[in-house]
Amino acid sequence: MKLLSQIGEYDRKITASLYYSVAPVIPRPFLKALEWAGDGTFWVPLPAILWMYPSVVPASHRHFLMHLFFGFLLDLLVIGSIKMLVHRRRPKYNKDDMHLVVSVDKYSFPSGHTSRCVFIASFALVVLNEEWHETFFICIWATMTAMSRVALGRHYIGDVLAGTCVGVALTGVLTKGTFHANQLWLPPVGHYFHKVIHMHA
Repeated sequence: MKLLSQIGEYDRKITASLYYSVAPVIPRPFLKALEWAGDGTFWVPLPAILWMYPSVVPASHRHFLMHLFFGFLLDLLVIGSIKMLVHRRRPKYNKDDMHLVVSVDKYSFPSGHTSRCVFIASFALVVLNEEWHETFFICIWATMTAMSRVALGRHYIGDVLAGTCVGVALTGVLTKGTFHANQLWLPPVGHYFHKVIHMHA
């Protein structure tokens, strides 16, 4: 326990030093825009909404939406559970301008924005492994969002690192630990139709 206490103290000191150095330099509206862009109220329902419009996403890719949706739900469960167990308060210099705060969000460890954005980026790397130009910008966005959590005063560095680990782990779970798109839990929708046709042939 003493070691954890020391690590926590170092985390608070280093984070505070970084916050007071960076916060005055980066425009807060820009940091807030990153916060909004990574918010769960936007991302969690998005796969379900896109699922209802087959013309937007080809049938062969719709199972990716299912995995994203389940990943977001799992992220909420994991992050919420850890926050309730750890009960680490947000930094004292955090400003009260978060647009949506539920009871569990008053706790800091781990960073839900970071876990969500890193999950999106790592999942994109798995699914779009050959589309480097798309995954590059997604990874840049995820990195900027993670860094903005400290610059906004929302989280400690340790919270962000833990959120990063959770985000990567979620992709690992959805790909059965392989980080390969062909090992996702749910196969493409067409797989079921081919199987049914084969059974009745």
